[in-house]
Amino acid sequence: MQFAAGKWDRMYVMGDPPDYEPRAETSVTGIAAGEGRSPDEVAYDYLTADAGNFLFFPVTGYARDDHEPIREMLTDPGTLLGLGDGGAHVAMIVDASAPTYMLTHWGS
Repeated sequence: MQFAAGKWDRMYVMGDPPDYEPRAETSVTGIAAGEGRSPDEVAYDYLTADAGNFLFFPVTGYARDDHEPIREMLTDPGTLLGLGDGGAHVAMIVDASAPTYMLTHWGS
């Protein structure tokens, strides 16, 4: 939790449909700068506005505001795509859409 707390420049509002390749200006920090408010205020107001509002915090593989590093990893011959933790993180993350997203984003 301490790793993520306050990293507003790496957190993004989760839209509908979700944007899994958000730009820096759409981060909580970017929105706050554009509105002249603190990132804490922006995050709080967004999260409390609706029970369905979530923040997207890409932990790994998203360092340059695009998916190019991920594409490079996926196209490496030593890569085997897979996801499954048997539900070990069900209370922490929602990644059930990962296989569908992978197919629609990278397969088209």
